Amino acid sequence: MKPISAMWLLFTILFASFGVHHLVQLNQSFPRFTWVSSQNRTTEFYSGVAIDARQNLDRFVTQWNQYIDKQNSSSRWLNGIAAASYFVTSIISFISIGHESIKRGMNRVCHYCSKTKKSIRYKIRLKIQQRGRKKNGNSRNIIQKHD
Repeated sequence: MKPISAMWLLFTILFASFGVHHLVQLNQSFPRFTWVSSQNRTTEFYSGVAIDARQNLDRFVTQWNQYIDKQNSSSRWLNGIAAASYFVTSIISFISIGHESIKRGMNRVCHYCSKTKKSIRYKIRLKIQQRGRKKNGNSRNIIQKHD
């Protein structure tokens, strides 16, 4: 394996692992804050300060849970985009490995084809010469060198 192909293989593995990491993060979220609200409580608060504090805490918990929900949805969306991007990048780097191999392989095939074409042309020319000698009565077997 050439060094450039090894480098592209390293990038492929690296980007794929980043994609898997973000795919795992896609399903993770922060839990909501659970709080017993004052509406569900059976005991009564006797002081006005305690009632105000309890109402403020209820309002804070509601807003905090809304914030957590927004952060979870935003995190899910960003991790999904990042995972897809890393997988696309991984595929492109894998294609780059193949591009180097395909280029080398095509050069080998073209080199083989050019040799094969020469030998086919040589065989055709030989058959034509042999047919011409049979018609002319010349039985000498002179073979010309091929291209």
